[in-house]
Amino acid sequence: MAESPGKAVTREELGQLLDNIPIFGGLSEHQTDFLLSLMRQSSHPDGAQIFAKGDMASSIYVVISGEVRLDFELPEHPLSDIRFSEGSCFGETSLIGIQSHSASTYTLGETLLLSLSGADLLGLYEDDPDLFGLLILNIAREACRRLHETDELFLQYVNR
Repeated sequence: MAESPGKAVTREELGQLLDNIPIFGGLSEHQTDFLLSLMRQSSHPDGAQIFAKGDMASSIYVVISGEVRLDFELPEHPLSDIRFSEGSCFGETSLIGIQSHSASTYTLGETLLLSLSGADLLGLYEDDPDLFGLLILNIAREACRRLHETDELFLQYVNR
C-alpha cells in the first residue's frame, strides 16, 4: 500500500473500515489483508477532482476520511446532492459495468481515499478466484440495492 501525505491510517483501521462496507462484507481476515496489499491510499486537497463525467472507470474508491461530492453537472437533478463520507464506497458499478462515469466527483475538504484498480480486481480472477467471486457478488448486490433506491426516487419524482 502506498504511503500518502496526511494522517497515518493503520492496516488494522483500514481492515475495520472495509469490514463495514457492503462490497467487502464476508471477507476472511486473510482475504482482507490480501486485498489491502493491493489497495493504494491517496490524499486529496479540498476541491480536487477524483474523476470526471465521461472518464472510463479505472478504480473502486473508499473514503477513509473527508468527503466526496457526486456532481451530475445538471441543475435540479434529483440526485444532485449525493455525498460519500467516511466508510463510503464509489466507482464500483461503473468499473464492473465497463462504462464511463455518469458524474464527476470532487473532494469536500482534505480527503483520504483508498483505491483498488480495475487491473488489480481482474487480477484476482487468476490469483484468488474465491475472493474475486465474493467481491463481484457483493458489488452486484450493492448495485441492485442502489438501483432499487433509485427506482423508488424516480417513482416519487414522476408522481409529483
